Amino acid sequence: MEAIEDAVRAILMNSVGEALDVEVEYGIRQVERAVDTNKEENAKQRETIEYLSSEVKNATEFGKKYKEEAERLQAFLHLREMHPDYEYRTTEGPRKAWDGEPDLSIERWEENVDLNEGWERFDYTEERYWRRIKAATGVT
Repeated sequence: MEAIEDAVRAILMNSVGEALDVEVEYGIRQVERAVDTNKEENAKQRETIEYLSSEVKNATEFGKKYKEEAERLQAFLHLREMHPDYEYRTTEGPRKAWDGEPDLSIERWEENVDLNEGWERFDYTEERYWRRIKAATGVT
């Protein structure tokens, strides 16, 4: 009888061992699938990151070009004294003896450096070119 019990125990132990082996193999396959899935997701995330990085780079380059164009347009409008948000004024004084009066910077005027670097000299006079933001625009 003992031999039969030992045989049954051995069979059960082998079955339990086989069952454990099957469970371990199943667990290993699950982990491998999860790793493969994570690799695919990571690859997709890397592709997305690369795409978004290139989009940011393109947007940055476009922004730089837009800013440069806007600055050139502003300079052109100031050169022609045509900017809609600014008012312009010219002051005049004697050639090489002018002390710069009146100084309009006190009244929030700034030199219009886009127009002949803010001043020009003629035969008998010198002129200074000024600009300031119109009060009605609210731009500061």
